[in-house]
Amino acid sequence: MAYDLQHRYYNPSNAEQDEFMQHMRYLRFKSFKNRVEASYTHAFFDSRSDELTAIGHLYSIASVSYSRSEKNNTYSGQINYKGIDGYHAGDEKETGGAGIELMAQWDHEFGKGIAGSASIAWGSRYFNKLSLNVSGTYAWDFGLTAGFRLGYRLTPPTYLYLGGVNVAPLKETFSIFIATPSAEMAWERFSARLSTDVILMRGGLYANVGLKGSFFFKEDD
Repeated sequence: MAYDLQHRYYNPSNAEQDEFMQHMRYLRFKSFKNRVEASYTHAFFDSRSDELTAIGHLYSIASVSYSRSEKNNTYSGQINYKGIDGYHAGDEKETGGAGIELMAQWDHEFGKGIAGSASIAWGSRYFNKLSLNVSGTYAWDFGLTAGFRLGYRLTPPTYLYLGGVNVAPLKETFSIFIATPSAEMAWERFSARLSTDVILMRGGLYANVGLKGSFFFKEDD
């Protein structure tokens, strides 16, 4: 429906043409009942700050997902793979390896303006051992959308960077709890989104605040 209306009646400006075509391809893709996506990344990654070590890794990340859309529901499954090369130079040594993550997600339209999502994931090496997410949004007719997300992570042993040359190794798994309230307001040619991540980790409370604005240029005459 959205694809047909915008394809027939909206005439993008020259500046909007590329972005509009990407948006239309996205809407058409979302209209399919069965979807398969795949991605692959191969890159170099410095595992810690340059002040701590010169060790770096070549790593690969691959993902394959399948989604099935019904009238008010979308069911998704995804497999993620991460492989990291080892490194050995003098006294500096880190082992490589590989890990996988299995994820399932359910998205549901509850009614006019109300939507929700729930996901669960299990991972081996290089991934969170367990991830849980529940989120919901409510959209008003005048352009305001409010959202809230709750998340949980069971994280494997890792390093915590404490600033400067300080690094703290954690030899046991630990839990992370995340709460993210958000609000987005859309006008005719401008939108603004404010979100806050409240994170509880190892007895400490942390917060990230994000603000994003978008401006849509006037169509050429």
